[in-house]
Amino acid sequence: MSTKLRSLCLAVALAAGTITALTAENAAALPATCKPTVRIFTMQADGDLWLYDHADPVNGSFAWAGAKQVGWGWGGKTFAGADGRVYNITTSGELRRLRYNGSGWDTYPNGLQYETIGWGWQRYLTERDKITTDAEGSLYTLEGDRLRWWMFNEQSGQWSGGSGRTIDVGWSRFHSITGSAPGALQARDAQNVLHRFRFDRTTERAMIYDEVDASADWRPGGQILSPGGDIYYSVRADTGDLVWNYYLEHVPTWNAEKVVGHGWGTDLDVTASTTDCEVTDLPMPNTSRPAPGAEGPASIALPPGIDDAHVLGVDTTGGLYDLNGGERGWTTTKATGQYVGVSDGVAGDGIATLASTSASTGDVTLHRVPTDRLPHVASLAGRMEGKPEISRRGDGTISVYAAGDRGDGTPQQRLRKLYVREQILGYSQSPEFRPWRDFGHYTTDYTGEMSVVSRVTGWTLIVARTSTGEYDVFKHVQGTVPALLGRLPGGRFPSRVVLSGDGAYGVYAFARVGDSLSYLHYDEDSGFEGQWRPVADAAAKHVTGDVLSAGEVEGRTVVTATGDCGVCATITIGENFQAWQQVAPDAGPAALVRVFPVKGTEIGVLTGPVGARRLYTAPSPPWNTPMEFTGGPIG
Repeated sequence: MSTKLRSLCLAVALAAGTITALTAENAAALPATCKPTVRIFTMQADGDLWLYDHADPVNGSFAWAGAKQVGWGWGGKTFAGADGRVYNITTSGELRRLRYNGSGWDTYPNGLQYETIGWGWQRYLTERDKITTDAEGSLYTLEGDRLRWWMFNEQSGQWSGGSGRTIDVGWSRFHSITGSAPGALQARDAQNVLHRFRFDRTTERAMIYDEVDASADWRPGGQILSPGGDIYYSVRADTGDLVWNYYLEHVPTWNAEKVVGHGWGTDLDVTASTTDCEVTDLPMPNTSRPAPGAEGPASIALPPGIDDAHVLGVDTTGGLYDLNGGERGWTTTKATGQYVGVSDGVAGDGIATLASTSASTGDVTLHRVPTDRLPHVASLAGRMEGKPEISRRGDGTISVYAAGDRGDGTPQQRLRKLYVREQILGYSQSPEFRPWRDFGHYTTDYTGEMSVVSRVTGWTLIVARTSTGEYDVFKHVQGTVPALLGRLPGGRFPSRVVLSGDGAYGVYAFARVGDSLSYLHYDEDSGFEGQWRPVADAAAKHVTGDVLSAGEVEGRTVVTATGDCGVCATITIGENFQAWQQVAPDAGPAALVRVFPVKGTEIGVLTGPVGARRLYTAPSPPWNTPMEFTGGPIG
C-alpha cells in the first residue's frame, strides 16, 4: 500500500461520520457550500485512474471518505470538469469526453464510455497546465500570448458558436491556468504568484481582472485544481503533499494553507470535478435593460475614399437609421430592432464602423457602412445602458466605450461604471475583442455621457460626466484600461462637454462656462493648459447657449453653438478663433446639430430631427475669410 493510501485509510478512520458540515466559525469567512465530499481524480504513471473523496472541503481538514480505482490503461492528459465529466487527450491528440456518475461511467450512443469531441489537442500533452475547465463547462486554453475559450454543446453534439475565439491577450507571462467558479481562473506566473480573473460569459465582461493577493503568501508550485467555489488544492512539488486553500474575491485574500494528504507527487494528473462546491455571492451584472426614449444626437460615418457622408441616428421609436446622400439623392435605410444610441463611425479599410446599443438586450453591436443595409457585423455583448462611443487607432484597431452597472450590491445601490472593449487585431484580420473592462473612480456614479477623441500618436482622450455634473478625464493607451487623470477644471457643468482634435496632435474641450462658450486646450505632455477662455467674440454675438458640436476639417477645428445668430459656427485661425458666423437662423433641437467634413474639404453642419434634416455646407475658408454657409433639407 502506498503512502497516500495509508494516510487516506487513517484519515477515513478518524473522520468517519464526524466531518461533513461547515463550522460556525468558518461559515462567515468562507461563502462557499460543498457537497459532503468532493471528487478528486488522479491519473497515475502506470495508467491507473483513481477517484478520492475529500470529506471536508469547506474547512480543509485531513478527512477522507474513501478511494477506488475507476480506470485502467489511461494515458495522455486527463482533467475533470462539471458534474463528473472527465476529459482525456490521447497521445494522438484526440479529445475525449467521459462522465463518471458515481457508480460507473456513462455509456454514449456510440456504445462506448467516451465520446470524441475534437482532434489536434496534442500540444497539451506537454503543456499540461495550460488547459482547464470551470463550473459552467467552459474550456480555457493558454496558447502563447492568448487565452482562448471553448464550450461543447452536449445537446447538439457540436462546439458552441464562438468556440476557439481569443478572449484576451497578454498571457505569455503565465504558465498554468486553473478554472473554478463560472468564468473564474487563477493564472500562475513565473514566481508562482496566482492572478485572479473572472469573466462573465453572457455579457463578456471581466468582473475581476488580474487581482493579486498583496501578501502573496500562497505560491503553489505544483499542480493546482479546484472543485469549484473558489476552493483550491495544490500538490507541493517538493514534498508531494496535497494542500488545501480558498480564495476570497475583492479582499483579495488566500487563507493559510492546510495539508490534507501525503504522497500525491507521483501522479501525472490530479484534477477535481468543478461543481462539487459553489460560491453564490460573487457580483454579477444587472439584469435590467435600457429603454428607447427621446431621439438621440445624430452620428456621422465617413467611409474613406467616398464623398458621401452617412448620417446615422436613433429616432423616437428606437429605430436605427442611415441617411445617405448618394448620386440618386438622399435615401434612408433602417436596421432591425430598437436601439438607445449610436456612435460616430470610424473609418478604415474602405468602410466606416460604428457601434450601437440594443434596447432589448443592452448588447453593443458593430455595424458597417457603406452597405445597402445596416447589418450586425459583430455583437460585443456587454449589457450596457446607453450610447456607446468608438475610436480607431493608426494600426486599425477599434476600442469601444460604454456605461453599465458595476454589478455589486442591490440594483438600487449599484453605481454606473464606464467600460472599454479593445479589438485584438485590425478588423480586416479578426473580429476578436478583449473582454469589457471597467474603468473610472470606484465610488463615482457616471451618467454614461462621454466625448472621445483619438490622436495619431496612439492615445485617446475621454471625458465622462458624473451624476454630480462634473467630468472625469481619462487617457487611454492601447492594451491598458483608460487612466484617470483627474477632474476637468471648472467644477460642475450645466451642459455637456465636447472634445475635438485641434488639427494637429492636441485636443480642445468645449463647454458653456458661466455665460460664455469657452474652451481648454489639452497637450499630451503638459495636460490642460491654463484656464477656460471664451471662444472668439462670444459675448458680442450672444453665443451663450450650449456647445452643439465640434470637429476637425482640413486640419482646423470647427465648433457650433446657439446664440443670436441661431446656429452659430467658428473655425480656428492658428491658436485663435474666427468671429462667429451664422449657419442657420433656427437652431431647432440643439442636441441634433453636428459638424463634419463634406467631400473631404467642405464644412458640413447638420441640423434638425428625423424627417426634417437640413444640411448646410461652406468651403473651408482662407485664414481670415469668414465661412459662408448654404443649404437646405435633405430628408
